[in-house]
Amino acid sequence: MANYKNRCIVRENQKIQVFLNQRFKQLKLTARAVTIDANKNGLKFNEQQLSRYRKYGNIHAGVSTSDVMWLCDRYCIEITLRAKKVKYTEGGIIGG
Repeated sequence: MANYKNRCIVRENQKIQVFLNQRFKQLKLTARAVTIDANKNGLKFNEQQLSRYRKYGNIHAGVSTSDVMWLCDRYCIEITLRAKKVKYTEGGIIGG
């Protein structure tokens, strides 16, 4: 069984990381500028943590899930989570 402890589908999503990086580049925003704006709005990460997230996009960066969600909201990146229930029997998943 996979280890899901400390995993986050938002913070570790590579598409979100790529989209944020593209938006920062499009708007010519540095990690410093984004961090200053975020700190003014109550977020608690620093420039180095944001840079690590932008480069690696993982849980070790120091940027929280709510930080990533705020950044997406602030820079117009829509996050959609989709869940689907599939038919399950004793033999396993049907039509999955």
